Amino acid sequence: MQNEATIFLVDDDTAALDSLSWLLESAGFDVETYNSAVEYLNAHDPQKPGCLVLDVCMPGMDGLELQEKLVAIGQRIPIVFVSGHGDVPMSVQAMKAGATDFLEKPIDGQLLLRVVRRALAKDLKRREQEPNRAEIEKRMDRISRREREVMELLYAGKSMKKIALDLEITVQTVAKHRTQVLEKMEVEGDAELVRLLATYRLQEP
Repeated sequence: MQNEATIFLVDDDTAALDSLSWLLESAGFDVETYNSAVEYLNAHDPQKPGCLVLDVCMPGMDGLELQEKLVAIGQRIPIVFVSGHGDVPMSVQAMKAGATDFLEKPIDGQLLLRVVRRALAKDLKRREQEPNRAEIEKRMDRISRREREVMELLYAGKSMKKIALDLEITVQTVAKHRTQVLEKMEVEGDAELVRLLATYRLQEP
């Protein structure tokens, strides 16, 4: 294993899954394989370092949809897309949403190893820069009672309009509280706020 990181392979093609798994394990990586995006999503543990090697075209939830769901819940695991049917718009969409690389099948083994090492280095750097529980608590201490109410509802995925109804305040007031929450928690948007709070709760003793 390299730095205790895991390569998560997701592909509905069992032969491709076995081939990539063998290649990566031969290079010393710890590998977990999944036959569907849903299977991976159900098993996803944001605390486990690593990267995701993800097929684009799969039945049910495809790779791009899985990427969207991970982004929506604030998870930023590096993603290397692989596809036998990739096109330029598809790769552009993936890269804009934060993918590390987009490779076409058949995959060059040495290229995949280089790309995976780069993705793991990115994940390691991100994790080293993430605040620990004590730092998150320090940020939360700055937040007022009302701001905390708004923050919890944002974490629950509610819109500003729904938050306004729940708290019986105006949407404009919710927007002001949200701005204060993001500033005090030192995050750039709702997705990053959700990820930070999820990290905090996963670190609970």
